[in-house]
Amino acid sequence: ASTIMLDAFDNSADMLVVDNDNMFKLFDSNRKTLGQVSGREIILPVVHKNELAKLAIGLHEEVKQTLSKHNIDPEIV
Repeated sequence: ASTIMLDAFDNSADMLVVDNDNMFKLFDSNRKTLGQVSGREIILPVVHKNELAKLAIGLHEEVKQTLSKHNIDPEIV
């Protein structure tokens, strides 16, 4: 998991999009452990595909509430 996140970050990804709750927990909730395993801080935001879909259809205020609960808030502008 840490390799995936660091590879995405090192290749200029803006965020990591996951498609289920288990993957979200793995990448977002375990961020500190992943950083310890890799020896680097991982600052790449993780977004669930449902949040991305809501952003795409304009439900920005609804999604801002859930994004603010992430370990790293992507801060939608």
